[in-house]
Amino acid sequence: AAGDRADAEERAGGRRDPVSDASEPIREPQRALFAALASAIAETAPVAKSGNNPEQRYKYAPASAVVAEADRVLTKHGIAVVPISAKIATAGLSESKAGGRTIFVLTVQFLVAHEAGGSLVGEMSIALGANLSGSPPQASSSALTGCERDFYRALLRMPRVDEDDPDHPKNT
Repeated sequence: AAGDRADAEERAGGRRDPVSDASEPIREPQRALFAALASAIAETAPVAKSGNNPEQRYKYAPASAVVAEADRVLTKHGIAVVPISAKIATAGLSESKAGGRTIFVLTVQFLVAHEAGGSLVGEMSIALGANLSGSPPQASSSALTGCERDFYRALLRMPRVDEDDPDHPKNT
């Protein structure tokens, strides 16, 4: 158990994780962070799927709209989210007619900090795909944006809705 705790501390940049370490009471700054997050989650509005990918025939909520909604509710409750590290790793080979290609995965760690001093570290990973030969800077930039969007969605339990859904912002 002590080794597991040390591993968790190392992954959190040397900070103790009050959520997974149940042997320690949650301190007031963490309580304030969790209360602020709960309020932010309750106030998070659905983000419209206003983007369109005609090539693959699907609609999506643009990252800019997700970030704008997240910023609105997080700043209202004194919460800041900052990326603190990004790493690219290989995750194996994909199968293709041309042979196996390496799959790259980007993992970004985020610091979620509250004005009362509480903080936590979370991470999000996203596949860069099997081929970075086309435009590696564009692929990694797109993956960074995807990690940020998906982290906010997970942190705030952001609903995913379609335009014909009664909970869509246009229908409320």
